[in-house]
Amino acid sequence: MGSFEQSFLECEQRMWLLGPRVLPIGIRIDVGSEWFILDRKFANYSVLSKDDLVLGLKRVFQYTVLPGEYFFHTLLHNSPFCATLVDGDLKLVSWNPKKRCTCHHDHVIDYCGCSPYAFRAFDVGQLVSLEKKPIFFARKFEPILSNPVVEQVVDKLLNARVLAGGYYWYNEYDWLDRRPPDDATLALYDSWTRLAPKWFEMLAQCSLGRLNLKRVEQVRYIDALKGITTTFELDTTDVDGVSSHGRHAVQMMWTIRPFKQITSSKASALLMTLDVGSNFYEKEEILRDVAAAFGPNSSLMAVVHLRPVSVISVLTFVWMDPQGSLAYLKEVHLSDVNAQRTANAELTLLDPLLAGSWTLQLYLNRELIGERVFVVLPIGPLATSPPRYTATALDWLVPMLKSLHHDDSPSNAIEWTDKLVQSLWRVEDICAIDPTEEWTGNDCADTEWSAISSDPHRWFDKALAEKTKD
Repeated sequence: MGSFEQSFLECEQRMWLLGPRVLPIGIRIDVGSEWFILDRKFANYSVLSKDDLVLGLKRVFQYTVLPGEYFFHTLLHNSPFCATLVDGDLKLVSWNPKKRCTCHHDHVIDYCGCSPYAFRAFDVGQLVSLEKKPIFFARKFEPILSNPVVEQVVDKLLNARVLAGGYYWYNEYDWLDRRPPDDATLALYDSWTRLAPKWFEMLAQCSLGRLNLKRVEQVRYIDALKGITTTFELDTTDVDGVSSHGRHAVQMMWTIRPFKQITSSKASALLMTLDVGSNFYEKEEILRDVAAAFGPNSSLMAVVHLRPVSVISVLTFVWMDPQGSLAYLKEVHLSDVNAQRTANAELTLLDPLLAGSWTLQLYLNRELIGERVFVVLPIGPLATSPPRYTATALDWLVPMLKSLHHDDSPSNAIEWTDKLVQSLWRVEDICAIDPTEEWTGNDCADTEWSAISSDPHRWFDKALAEKTKD
């Protein structure tokens, strides 16, 4: 059953499936791409007409998922404008048949659809080769996956390096958001807010009063995460030269503790990245939750990127809990050699995760090549009984596990959370928004990692307008 044969209703920030429905008789229902070009007369007819056909179809498709794929196509076929239809494909969409459809939005909608492959930097040649063909649309472009491909395509279209900044900002949180962060993320943000004055005093040699968190943004350079910025609004107007009659705000650049590459291992040179997260996109093979905020009930996934291996190999993922116990073990066989690989392993446990510092070890053919430390924050009710682990260490692995032990000594939940966060995150730099003359630190407008800096992307609209005139 197609989605147009079912009724949906948006309520409480979720799209609910109500059930099947009966479609009107005598109407040709048509479906097509959302990417099309409308004649102005037909566009006016679609928006302004009071015809029974227009009003009736609006009522029908008001309760449809992806109505843009049905409404205009159906209206055109059944309207006086049907003879104006030009059936042509004006888009470039790349589908990856090797990747099955996965649902990433089932927490907000009772529907699962497929989405195309996102272009990467190595696809630029394919895109440029099609520039003389009648293609008006191309998708998908996701700067968070590959910002260089966006910049290169725009540079080619405009014949100018207007987007050569390399920086890209992705908003994770804004205080005006209607949907609050999950509990683990909120605990991390609260900890950053508590820790920020201490970092500010250490790096800027002046003190801050109470802070209110306003925004959180990923800072990416080329295709790599550079850090997380937090924008704090000062809760006072008397703060060592930072205050002004403007916004009274500071920004901080936080960086996460990197994974450890085992330099004594020759095979470790094959390891490019080793990450842990709870929001894994299988199609793109990436983790979206770079802030690494986890709670006892988080579902975790380890993702590793390797350079080409020359022989059939075995990756072993070893998960160690805060008490130094083996919590889980997963082996992944790499049979496709001589190709850069992405491998992942889900942490599957019977009980909630223990709060504290965890360690993920990665072995390649029984040789330790990398470690990643991550923390589980003490939020919600914590386990009072020992965890039930079913993993059994392999014989060759037993001697290597004896040296692992963490000593987390919690006092209360807030202090424990701050201790864990400080073990993983640090502030690299600080800038002030609209500082006074007394402020001797960086101005965010002149700080390249700040989202309010002189971002070269701001010239895009002007350059595009000039190009259109030619």
